[in-house]
Amino acid sequence: MFAMDSRRRGRVAVWISVLSLSLASDLLVAQETATRPAPPPPAGPVDAPAPRSAAHIALNDFLELYKKGTPEARREMAEYLDPARLDDDARKDLPTLANSLAEFIETRHLAEPEVFNQLRLAEDAAEHCLFKGRPLIQDKPNADTTTDDGGESESVCHIRLVRGEDRRWRFDADTVAKIKSLATLSAPTPPAKDTSAAPTVAATDTTTPAKDTPAPAKSAPQAPARFRSVQATMRSFLQGFDLNVKNRVEPAECLNLSERGLSSNEFWGQALARGLKFVLDRTVYVQVNELTDDSAATSPQLLWTIEEEWPISLERMPDGRWLFSDETLDALPDMIRAVADAPPKVKDAPELSLVKTPELYTLIMVPEWARREIGFLQIWQWIGLLVITAIGVICDRGAQVILRGASRLVAHRINDRTEEEFGDKSFRPIGLVLMAYVWLMLLPLLWLPAWLGTLLTTVSWLVLILAGIWATYRVIDIVVAFASISSAGRVSTFDELLLPFLRKVLKIVVTIVGVVYFIGRFYPDDIATLLGGLGIGGLAFALAAQDTIKNMFGSITVMLDRPFEIGDWVKIGDVEGTVEAVGFRSTHIRTFYNSQINVPNGKLIDATVDNLGRRHFRRISCTLGLTYDTSPEKIEAFCEGIRELIRRHPYTRKDSYYVYFNNFGAHSLDVMLYCFHETPDWATELRERHRLFSDILRLANKLGVEFAFPTQTLHLHNADAAPGAIDAPPPPPRSGQLAPDILGRSEAAAIAKLSVPPPESLSPVTIAQEPQPVDDAYVKERLGIKPDSK
Repeated sequence: MFAMDSRRRGRVAVWISVLSLSLASDLLVAQETATRPAPPPPAGPVDAPAPRSAAHIALNDFLELYKKGTPEARREMAEYLDPARLDDDARKDLPTLANSLAEFIETRHLAEPEVFNQLRLAEDAAEHCLFKGRPLIQDKPNADTTTDDGGESESVCHIRLVRGEDRRWRFDADTVAKIKSLATLSAPTPPAKDTSAAPTVAATDTTTPAKDTPAPAKSAPQAPARFRSVQATMRSFLQGFDLNVKNRVEPAECLNLSERGLSSNEFWGQALARGLKFVLDRTVYVQVNELTDDSAATSPQLLWTIEEEWPISLERMPDGRWLFSDETLDALPDMIRAVADAPPKVKDAPELSLVKTPELYTLIMVPEWARREIGFLQIWQWIGLLVITAIGVICDRGAQVILRGASRLVAHRINDRTEEEFGDKSFRPIGLVLMAYVWLMLLPLLWLPAWLGTLLTTVSWLVLILAGIWATYRVIDIVVAFASISSAGRVSTFDELLLPFLRKVLKIVVTIVGVVYFIGRFYPDDIATLLGGLGIGGLAFALAAQDTIKNMFGSITVMLDRPFEIGDWVKIGDVEGTVEAVGFRSTHIRTFYNSQINVPNGKLIDATVDNLGRRHFRRISCTLGLTYDTSPEKIEAFCEGIRELIRRHPYTRKDSYYVYFNNFGAHSLDVMLYCFHETPDWATELRERHRLFSDILRLANKLGVEFAFPTQTLHLHNADAAPGAIDAPPPPPRSGQLAPDILGRSEAAAIAKLSVPPPESLSPVTIAQEPQPVDDAYVKERLGIKPDSK
């Protein structure tokens, strides 16, 4: 058969199509006379693309084609409809009807992930009803208007998926005939429920006309769509356990944990959710679409009663959410024990396991003798509290010992200074964090009463938050210490300026985050009000603390602009000294008379900072006063000699120096000395100034130049004396043989050879802290001690 050519296959397809239409007509007649309608055979050409053989795959493919929105996709969507009840004209518009049906399914949220999950779980069923509602005008009298127990009901199934004889799923002929009228249906409202009988699924998907639907109060809060009704909450709860569902919620979010002081992401809340799922899997087969979808109801909704004693109900919260009631959560331990031996009613029910469900395993496996109550707890719960406390303490001590040993080993390999940073108390908060976390993780295993569980959970969280802040402080200290040690050999001292400031800022941020998390954890309903109040009170706080904020921005300015570093010699206004530290509020400066001045960082924003420590050259500007009897030749020789000293000096700037006879003073001939030293620090500058000035003094002595000092000389004129009686002083050696400038440079060169050490022996100034060698004979002579005596 598979080897036929295309023409033969076409003719066979035409005959099969005719037979299919004929068979569909016969089945339509049979359907009108039967009690329950039989699924119709496939319609249309057999060689066209057909739906798949699984209901959830067929529905998914149908909606995916709808999302494409192309004409080709609409024609493929038509293959998912059974046109048996349509006339020839209506069948021509089948792609449009398919698109309208898909649009209705999407807008009414009939294709939620839970629906696909229900379709997968009921693979053996021959049909699935996706939507029920009030009867439409074209519904026949013999339509499906009865409930399972034979009673009358106002709801009928409007959208039904059926499986044909070819094992392919389609929307049945009744659904296709009603597509144009589905938009007239109103929102569903829940019927009255009888909760006195054994646990059964209440039919809550029926609908009534809009005029009979009570309108919710205008002031009622709008709950999230996933928790707006009993049906939505149950769907979200079941979807939370399906890992294939995208954007699923945590199952614990569907529980009323407010009375227990828990959040949905805690171990205890997750354990309660798993316990409730364990009970549902072994007692009822949940039909989500049959639960009430009324978001305006206010009274608690009882769904089932386990063993005619323990209720499973949902209640509406003040914010409009429907959650499983606190009464249901209190009865969970008893319900879990009651249904522990019952077989699961769904295929994907998790098995009881110590690894996957430890809280259920321990609750069920507790022997009878350990369930006897002593005080407000059972025996096994008392034992469990002692064991959990001991485990927490062991984890605390063990973590401290392991971390302390590892840190000392690492620190010792780096250097001795690093080892000092790890004190015995460094890892104490980390051990407390681990202990509190172990308590939070193991307490759900005990199924404690709500009040005691809330108390112990609150204490554990308080220890965890405080110890977490403390541990973060220590981590910051250790990281900053490592960074400081690693940058100790750098020439730049910017790290010494940045790291202390960064440590304070990080600790402030950690404190703020810890306080906000604490408030959000214990007062979740007030966190939004608190944040809103911070926005309003922030202005008042900013006005009251404007100086502090200004200082904070001043600190940031110092970090970004770096006008100085630790150890720099600065002059800020009237303050002059060496920078010691930059704090969060002020900068500490050590003056030259050894006092400390704190300059507010806010003043640094607009203050003039004179950083003397960043000078490339240190200036020498002075005046050398010579006596008035100094001859011009000596002045010329003296000035040229000083220039040669500057040129030969190792620390002087060679491209900018000035030595000239500059002024006639009141008592001296003034020679200006203007040059620069290139020294790394002040101590080296003083040493080199001393060296240069000493060389100038030696040069003056060699040249016979005398320095003037303020004096008054009285000269008596002798009228009888001949002019020129006062003889000039004798010239220096070889004065008649050398020119004055050559003589000055030669003398300067000779002096520099004697005073300036070789370049390889030049080094920065080091201050000797120990007594230096002296001439013992000279000391004894000065003290009057004989050379032979000791």
